Amino acid sequence: MKRGNWIVFLCLASALPAAHGQMQKCSMVSGGVMTGLDGKYTATLTYNPLPMGKPGMLPGRPFAAEEIAQRAQTLPDGARVVDPRPSTFHYRDSAGRTRTERPLAMSSIMNRGNIPVVPEIFDPGAGACVYLDTVNRVAHRIRIELPVRVLVPPEGLTFPMPVTIAMGGRSSAAAASATERLDPMTIEGVEARGTRTTTTYPAGAMGNDQPMTVSRENWVSEELNVTVLSKVTDPRQGEDIQALVNISREEPDGSLFEIPRGYRVVEETLPFQITFSGRAE
Repeated sequence: MKRGNWIVFLCLASALPAAHGQMQKCSMVSGGVMTGLDGKYTATLTYNPLPMGKPGMLPGRPFAAEEIAQRAQTLPDGARVVDPRPSTFHYRDSAGRTRTERPLAMSSIMNRGNIPVVPEIFDPGAGACVYLDTVNRVAHRIRIELPVRVLVPPEGLTFPMPVTIAMGGRSSAAAASATERLDPMTIEGVEARGTRTTTTYPAGAMGNDQPMTVSRENWVSEELNVTVLSKVTDPRQGEDIQALVNISREEPDGSLFEIPRGYRVVEETLPFQITFSGRAE
């Protein structure tokens, strides 16, 4: 068996950040997928309390969208390497219920076609989050203390400054950052407002012998209260892009937010684990 580890922190920077949180979550999940040359896999997921508090709801603004992501690097010889990530699917209905289908494999290198996702359903009306183990047909339900916060986007959204992490033990205190507001533009049929933050590291700040510039763009739809496009250009890693595509404003099918028939319901308390196995071909 060869092991491919992955970690996804829900509602944190690994997902497309929204002005007040991309698709409200009930917990954060970490885990690993072990796959073998014979095509068999075992996945173990651990769900832990979300330190950011209770999730919020945004009623009356239904939508559905696919979240795509990729990293592109240009090599010294000019060759371009693109690593597309498996898509995440987001749904929200008029009642504020959400469903997120996030892939277990966050890189195309690990993408094995038959490894299923574990859909997460947040139902503020029922006061619960449900995680669907589609392999064993088990619905893991977490009760949420009510009332749940209601998100009301302000008239003027604020854009938090991105966090800069020092690398290699060196201080980045000498780095200079500047943020500019960009002209609004339409992305996937929705109006978005953007900012661009440019951070310049002087020579020697991070082991670099010349000044180095990192650029971050963030485009937010105030109407949907989600980020529709995020782009980071870093000479060390290339260009990372996350974007919502195929955005629909239609009401999603109500069955997406319900526990399917035939599922065994298990009442859980955080933390808990889900383990399942199968064949990825």
